[in-house]
Amino acid sequence: MYKILIAHDVEYRRRDGMVRWAYAQRSNALKRNAPDDLAIDRCAITWLQDQPEVMANYDLIFCIDYMWALTIRHLVDLHAPKAKLVLSYNRDHRTNNEFWEPALLAAHYVICNNPDRYYGEGVRPNTCVISNGVDTSLWRKVRPWKD
Repeated sequence: MYKILIAHDVEYRRRDGMVRWAYAQRSNALKRNAPDDLAIDRCAITWLQDQPEVMANYDLIFCIDYMWALTIRHLVDLHAPKAKLVLSYNRDHRTNNEFWEPALLAAHYVICNNPDRYYGEGVRPNTCVISNGVDTSLWRKVRPWKD
């Protein structure tokens, strides 16, 4: 079984228990709709900083907050050197440019949520664009997860 850890920043939970943060909702949807041969767990990045040894249990670390790229890469290198780091980048090509190059350097692969970022400065190696949201008719295994 292939194991993925989704690391995100804090989420907001209403009094009725409903999660009101888009990334937490997306990671819950990915976990709910994962194929049988894929295990997905999620945690807050701040928790992961205190418990970095848990990363050794995963094949892939998916960090949703691009601003943490260098920190998470350092933790992956120390505690899970065989794991791949995939990073989500959700800005267009005109904002937060100071995080773009560090994200590309830190991650094994970068997923751009915004097509403008992906195409804006030219397509970069080890990047792709996937628009916001989780579409379960599109999110399905089409080739082995290790690929």
